[in-house]
Amino acid sequence: MNKRQDKKVDKKRLAGLDGLRFWAIILIVAEHTGFITENGAVGVALCFVLSGFLAVYVGGENPEEKFFSPMKWIRYYLQRAFRILPMYYICILYFFYFYPETCFGNWNSVIRHMTFQECGIHFWYLQQEVYMYLFLPLIMLILGLLGKFVFRGMGRNKEWVYIALLLVAAYIIKHHNFLYLLGNGSMQPFRIYLFMMGMAVGYFCRLLKSYDITLGKGAAIAGNTAGNLVILFAFLITLLSSPMFLIHAGIDIRGQYYGVAHDMLFGLVAMAWIIAAIFTTRGPIKAFFENPLFVHLSERSYGIYLWHFLLRINVQVQDGYRNFIMDLFLSICVAEVLYVIVEKPIGDFGKYFSGKRFVGYYKKLFTK
Repeated sequence: MNKRQDKKVDKKRLAGLDGLRFWAIILIVAEHTGFITENGAVGVALCFVLSGFLAVYVGGENPEEKFFSPMKWIRYYLQRAFRILPMYYICILYFFYFYPETCFGNWNSVIRHMTFQECGIHFWYLQQEVYMYLFLPLIMLILGLLGKFVFRGMGRNKEWVYIALLLVAAYIIKHHNFLYLLGNGSMQPFRIYLFMMGMAVGYFCRLLKSYDITLGKGAAIAGNTAGNLVILFAFLITLLSSPMFLIHAGIDIRGQYYGVAHDMLFGLVAMAWIIAAIFTTRGPIKAFFENPLFVHLSERSYGIYLWHFLLRINVQVQDGYRNFIMDLFLSICVAEVLYVIVEKPIGDFGKYFSGKRFVGYYKKLFTK
């Protein structure tokens, strides 16, 4: 698989995943506003698998080998820090000064949140994500060393071994997890197994792409039809699995945290959705989830996630649907502003480490 092919396909096909990311955030906001009950954990599972997928799929050629260099580790961590921390710290400090009763009673609590030792309310999800990013270079290094010294000479077949190792490790960690994080007031299992599932599907998609299979017209139509149906089916599963829908079918699972208990099931749903989105080239369902609005809002999804809980506190109406619409609208507005003035310029600085580019962004922004 060459780098030119990587870049060409990534730009064209990753837009199909923007709808998945935005839908995951919608599920989280919908639960917290009381619109779609107990399905936020489903959205979280989708996000974790997607993060693992992107870590491998857009990692360039042989992504598992790039962490052989210590400088690659440092650069990776700095990029993640510039991408995540500024927006998070702004939100934390705002909570502390204006809503200390939520979970920030003193500076000790603020410091513990800022260092991800504990994370209250909805920040537990970000805590999990940050620790996944901390572990990623180590996981990739182990795979790279295995590929270099144990599976050398296997060619592309070693990626099948990576897939098997990641899925087996995910299953073992899920059922024998000894890693816990203090999130939302209790010790929660570290859901790195969902991240590993995403990494496995990332290798799977890279592997299939490297075979450069050419389909005839009839096979391409059938493949696109199947891909659209898979995306639609995955979407319906993530929506209709909510207790508010299942209760109409005589299944009462309210209060059982169904999404958390079966997060690996929804991880498999996310894997199917990702594969279908990557290899489906056209169709109404694919077009719907990669429309320009979803692409735009997906880029702002981090800000929407951070701020929606605070805005939910200020938006209190009796109807869950109106609560959801108002909260989502306000979250998008806040996320849009912060994306332009904070998230994008600082994230780009972490990506390129160009002070000239950073200053030029703000000059262009405020001199239009």
